[in-house]
Amino acid sequence: MSRNRSAAVAAAVLAALFLTAPPARADGDRKSRLDLALYGGFALSRITGSTLYEAGWSANSLSVVDEQTYIAMYPGPGLAAGASLTLYFTGGVGLQILAGAMHGRVDNTSTFNFHWTWTSGADQEMNREWDRTGSVTSLPLSINLAARFGSGKVEGVVSGGVSFFRNTFRSESLFGYGITTFDSSVDDQNNTTVTQYVDALPVPLRIPATSWTAIGADLGAGLNVAVNEKLALLIEARYFYCPAKTLTWNLVYGSYNGIFSTAVTGQPFGAAEAADLALLGNKFELAVNPSFFQVCLGVVFHLGGAAKS
Repeated sequence: MSRNRSAAVAAAVLAALFLTAPPARADGDRKSRLDLALYGGFALSRITGSTLYEAGWSANSLSVVDEQTYIAMYPGPGLAAGASLTLYFTGGVGLQILAGAMHGRVDNTSTFNFHWTWTSGADQEMNREWDRTGSVTSLPLSINLAARFGSGKVEGVVSGGVSFFRNTFRSESLFGYGITTFDSSVDDQNNTTVTQYVDALPVPLRIPATSWTAIGADLGAGLNVAVNEKLALLIEARYFYCPAKTLTWNLVYGSYNGIFSTAVTGQPFGAAEAADLALLGNKFELAVNPSFFQVCLGVVFHLGGAAKS
């Protein structure tokens, strides 16, 4: 989603808050004009992107080899914390500055399917799965419009607006790279026998810690339960929207043993093999969506100044 669309979402949130804000009360009920909230809780990111690698080839007695690796992301639970400062005006509407932090685990499963057919017509299929992990960190800074509702001990608060994000993502995984090797032997009669093997190498993939900035939006709703005139308890749910960013996996060069056979050992995967994959159009990309949802508990300090609401 483009930055223009992100700005449109934020504008719609602000308009909705203005339209739904309650009118000024006529009973003289006065509340704190300046509120400081501190909170912490649980978060769940929306990183559910995937990477697909496919290739087909043949060599000597192999009439066709098909290989495919599919990497799927599974976000795990994370932690969130933050603070907000809200200045209320007449009518229960105010301006809010919110700064937060979220850190969560992002697991992935890499599924490798390997199928080959010999010129004799014999064929075989093998599969392998690898589970790996990574993480995402998001630091949003939001400028929101806030509206509060109700009177007495329990007060509802809704806020939303434009958010500026600093995101960091890292991950590790693997893909299967098919190869064929040959082994020759000479018997007592000086007859040479050549044996062809087919296997795949488990080549590591890595996205090192990569940071970027983006503009998005946030929207939250919560309840303040008064403890006394200066303090309230807070429970809040909030969604942060941030546009996705496409990152590229790094292929880790080295020497690897075959996945399915002990006959294939110490086979190289380096710049030449990576260049061949690039020529075939394999990009090894991952779309990362840093948006997240959080549910938090906290406290609200009423710092004084009275505003009629």
